[in-house]
Amino acid sequence: MITIINGNKLEKGQQIQVYRNLRKDNFSIRDAKTRRVIAYGTDIILSNIRMCVQKGGRKRVIREKWKNIHAFVSGTYEGNNYVNINQDWEVVYYNPYTTETFINTTTGEPIFRANVAYLSNGKCFVKIGDNVKSMRKI
Repeated sequence: MITIINGNKLEKGQQIQVYRNLRKDNFSIRDAKTRRVIAYGTDIILSNIRMCVQKGGRKRVIREKWKNIHAFVSGTYEGNNYVNINQDWEVVYYNPYTTETFINTTTGEPIFRANVAYLSNGKCFVKIGDNVKSMRKI
């Protein structure tokens, strides 16, 4: 479900940034150009993914022990349909206190890009075999 706010628009093909909203227990969706929150939602599908962690924001979290928005998944909005999670998907996570990047929970390797991601129930899933294995930072 997606809730559009303040008369904004969210269309398939739009470039967005998505981060976990701890206060609302869902995801906040920002327009990639304006960086303003345009919607809140669950079950979000993205393509051409970049996993972004801003180093300064992470350092501030560690120093102040207070969360701020400094990590997000950036990509092309493909819709908000439910996806049946099976063995073809892996969970990716980020914890500013223990990791510097997003991490594949199965392999323990950093992940910076993926072709397809599904965000649901506070988790980010990426399709196995669709991950771009490059360790180049963005």
